[in-house]
Amino acid sequence: MKLSIINGAESYDINLMPVTQLCGKDISKKRFIINSLSKHFSSSRYKDYEADMEDNILIDGNVAGREYFDVETVRGRDDIEDEFRISRTSLVKQRLDNIINRLYCQREIENIRECLVRIYDELEKDFFDSESNMEFVFNDSDITGIIYESEVQMSDERVIENASDFELIKNYILLLAKIQSEEGEKKLIILDNLDHLVSVKEYNHIMKMISEVCEKSDIRFIVSTSIDGYVFLEKEYFEGINCINDIVYSMPEYEEIKNYIEFNYPVNYEFSDEEFKNMLMTFLHNVGRESYAFDVRGYIAEKLINQSECLKVNEPVGLKIPEMKFL
Repeated sequence: MKLSIINGAESYDINLMPVTQLCGKDISKKRFIINSLSKHFSSSRYKDYEADMEDNILIDGNVAGREYFDVETVRGRDDIEDEFRISRTSLVKQRLDNIINRLYCQREIENIRECLVRIYDELEKDFFDSESNMEFVFNDSDITGIIYESEVQMSDERVIENASDFELIKNYILLLAKIQSEEGEKKLIILDNLDHLVSVKEYNHIMKMISEVCEKSDIRFIVSTSIDGYVFLEKEYFEGINCINDIVYSMPEYEEIKNYIEFNYPVNYEFSDEEFKNMLMTFLHNVGRESYAFDVRGYIAEKLINQSECLKVNEPVGLKIPEMKFL
């Protein structure tokens, strides 16, 4: 699916797949893309200062309906914590509503009711005068209402504020999958600056989770990152990698880009998949940056400082003469 975000005279065209990554260093463009998507697929009205984002989302060349997706945008840890608090609009409240509406526990409710009646009987003896004709009352909905007064915590009794970012994000994705399986709505989940919350290893674990969720549901994820190494290179979703820089470059199929690089490489060399993916991770965020060059002097200075702290520094991969000439 080709998604176009119009910004004045410019059009940012990206490949929208079940797993979509917004890579690159142009933070301003990425912010505009994410804000436009978040606003367009929400139910809120455009404010005066948002006029440039009105009707600026095209899917395959046509203006997308505002209800095409049900959008959720996560811009930081606080947004995820809020979804695990039982409030009017949180995901936890939404999930509880779905369960309670179909939950059959009349016997349990009756047992609780009997216990409450005994408690109120004892309370009324002391509370009201013996000649009073008043009493306390409650109904069964008050009993189920107790559930909505509870709090979510980790299974080891930690409060969610003490959970790691990685734990929260994993549980957030699992909760989304549960809700989508019950309600069936097309969801678009935007995880902004995920690289600021987790390590590279955790990022790849989360992206693998996301890909598995997408295979079983009608959820699409857009994940934005800008730090080198934070890119998920699963072949099935390789075309969902979009590099947002001076130009917006969307990756073709994995084999196509690999064959192109090998065919045009300065020396005759066939990369293994592992070599090629490791190489992609070092430069992918810089694809589409005009006049960008690797700073060799910066590497030397970095090496000197790290060595002064007795840190191990890997040597750069040896380059052949044709490779040097190409640079």
